[in-house]
Amino acid sequence: MFYAQFPSPRSGVFDRHADFFSLFQDFKGYVDFFLLQDLVTEGYSKINYWLNHKSFDENPLPQSVEEYLEYRQNTLDFIAARAKRIEASW
Repeated sequence: MFYAQFPSPRSGVFDRHADFFSLFQDFKGYVDFFLLQDLVTEGYSKINYWLNHKSFDENPLPQSVEEYLEYRQNTLDFIAARAKRIEASW
């Protein structure tokens, strides 16, 4: 229901909270409602990760100082962009 082309590894969560997620109709509706557009590609087809991410089997945490600095900057950029989006929505 919430994933367009394949079963989700999060299906149990979506099923338990279907009433909540159905408020948004689809993933785009969820992203738009919470002003999270900066976390997805323009077509809402992929997520923009704060670090290069190849699979869910990898450790998602920064593994070096350089990765931490990249993660930190990307996080700060997201916060600033979302703050502007929130301000514009007022």
